Amino acid sequence: MAELAFEQGMSTKTLYTHFASKEVLLEAIMDAFYHHYAALYQAVLDNPALDFLSRLKQTMRLGWDINNALTAEATQDFRRNAPALLRGYEQKKEASIQAYFYQLLTEGKQQGRLRASLQIDILVDILMEIITYRLTLSELQKKNYTLSEAFETFFELLLAGMLNEEARQELARRD
Repeated sequence: MAELAFEQGMSTKTLYTHFASKEVLLEAIMDAFYHHYAALYQAVLDNPALDFLSRLKQTMRLGWDINNALTAEATQDFRRNAPALLRGYEQKKEASIQAYFYQLLTEGKQQGRLRASLQIDILVDILMEIITYRLTLSELQKKNYTLSEAFETFFELLLAGMLNEEARQELARRD
């Protein structure tokens, strides 16, 4: 708390007037973090200027970014000092991301942009496993390619299997 207060240019006592404990501060941070990304997701989904493919790519990027936004140090601090808070945040984050993907992919299927044989609930589960849990920044930083290259390859691979032929051709024309 003293380190944080110093970084913010205030005394520890002043910090404690706003946050009664480290746990209360961590809860406020996680709540703000969650609401920030929820607003970003909703903005993408509600943007009438974006077509399905653009919204899908931006939604996937947000899933990627949110998973890697907390530093390893911050995550360790949460695990050490507020493990229940971290678990609650992870559950809330997962449920939200699933809802956003489900909404978007259902729309894409209704528009005929996805293969008709795909089951949206299974596709969303697979996306969640890949984006939220398996593709971590720390693991990718050990590789011989950039994070941007990894994301673009992942996006291309995923869409090649998910999109119908017309949508794949449109995506290829854009790139």
